[in-house]
Amino acid sequence: MSQNICYNTGKTKGTEVVFEKYEPKEVTSNVPTVILAGMNVPLIRQRNGYKTTDDLIRSNYFGAVPAELAVETGAPVFVVAQPGMSGKPHKSRLYSPETQQKQFETALELAEDRNLYMILHSLSTTTYPQLISHNIETNPSKIVGTTMSSTVTTTRDALEGRNGWLALFNIAQYFDIPPVPLYPLHDQKWHDGNEDETRNPNWKADRWINPKSAKWLLGLDTKRSITDLKWKYCRDIFSNLPTLFVIPDADKVFDPEKQLRIADLLFKEEKYVAENAGHRWFTSDRWRETTARIIEHRDKSVQRLERLVE
Repeated sequence: MSQNICYNTGKTKGTEVVFEKYEPKEVTSNVPTVILAGMNVPLIRQRNGYKTTDDLIRSNYFGAVPAELAVETGAPVFVVAQPGMSGKPHKSRLYSPETQQKQFETALELAEDRNLYMILHSLSTTTYPQLISHNIETNPSKIVGTTMSSTVTTTRDALEGRNGWLALFNIAQYFDIPPVPLYPLHDQKWHDGNEDETRNPNWKADRWINPKSAKWLLGLDTKRSITDLKWKYCRDIFSNLPTLFVIPDADKVFDPEKQLRIADLLFKEEKYVAENAGHRWFTSDRWRETTARIIEHRDKSVQRLERLVE
């Protein structure tokens, strides 16, 4: 596959959040894809000399997936950092309902009033209720569909059994101090699958975290938050937002079986199990198969919208 991609980075004017942009030189679709990055993920392009089998632009975390999406869909792809990752370590590293909302607003800002397809990964899957509410309360809705990738079950699931980190987070929420280099999942081994052969020595998650984040993080529960939405709207809240679940079967951060139960509860058929893939499936050996499934779902979502407006 030829490159044919324009790549740049920037910071949005409205929300002041860092983003990457992958744009095909030949744009054939007016529906961009926006990927919301997870916790402590720095948006860094891979260094020259990293061996690959193609000429696609790669980032340390998302690999060649954004570039592949841009080429295959014919539309720009934006990767949006967490707001807490949009400054130097000593300035923020805060995660809260406000930063969650800001990341979502950044996606809308980058779309510039166009329809968009969204991919939520890891911590950003907790933004799903905002997407549902936006599509119900905004007419016409702008989000044509979404992929939930490596879905958060609960933060407690990710911390239990990790050498006292859950107890540390329970204590940290009461301290008003600057960010500290104590993020427990910074090592690449937690993000890759069991049999990943391709290791990127340049990548680790950022170590810094604001202890005040712990209060919000410890309360996260995706199943409960979506159930609350059902009660709020008292109707089928999912029919107007086609959703695909991508579940890595070797996820070491959030239990794949618990992710499957969330997907089964909401969508019986719209799920894809990424085989031999870890939490960061974007660099697994079979990343192209998973990406192709997302592209298929994205295209069907766009076609569905076109039928609705005819």
